[in-house]
Amino acid sequence: MEQNENALKLYSEVRSVPIEWLWYPYIPLGKITLLQGDPGDGKSTMMMNLISCLTNAGYTPNGQKIKTPKRVIYQCSEDGVADTIKPRLETSGADCSKVAFIDEELESITLDDDRLRKAIRDFRADMLIIDPFQAYLGDNIDITNVKKIRRMMQKLNIWASTYNCAIVLVGHMTKRESAKDLYRGMGSIDLVASARSVLQVNHDG
Repeated sequence: MEQNENALKLYSEVRSVPIEWLWYPYIPLGKITLLQGDPGDGKSTMMMNLISCLTNAGYTPNGQKIKTPKRVIYQCSEDGVADTIKPRLETSGADCSKVAFIDEELESITLDDDRLRKAIRDFRADMLIIDPFQAYLGDNIDITNVKKIRRMMQKLNIWASTYNCAIVLVGHMTKRESAKDLYRGMGSIDLVASARSVLQVNHDG
């Protein structure tokens, strides 16, 4: 069988481009970021403060000025929209007119649901946050199934790149405190390998 002559390319034919950052050097645009930590260590609070910073074109925790207001999709399964998430956004000072979510009252969504892609496209989102991502795997995806996890992450990476959107997957860590922190995230190590940036939140004190 004759090999496709277009399959092999030289790196000399590839034009190098710099990575764009939503928040340098933590959250890149057009890539997946994995934010993990133990329950109660402040992952969601960190995201609320970052949403406020982005939607108001404010300053990041390390003093970087956001040049223009950003649009954010915040999808959370663990808290009520009206009694918890909205009050948290207001408390953090976020511009709620620039923060959207997909209504799951009638039908839940999964990470490979095309409604996520359409939401990113239609809202022109600069960042999509899934909190926690384990709740959006669906019944057909085993978090330890390497093949399915790779396929799902590949689709998310394509969406992130196509729409130049930073996708942040917030995840809980396992209780294996003796394990290296990088490997304490729940599920396949392919989740970590597929992310461009991996952040960890720890309780101080």
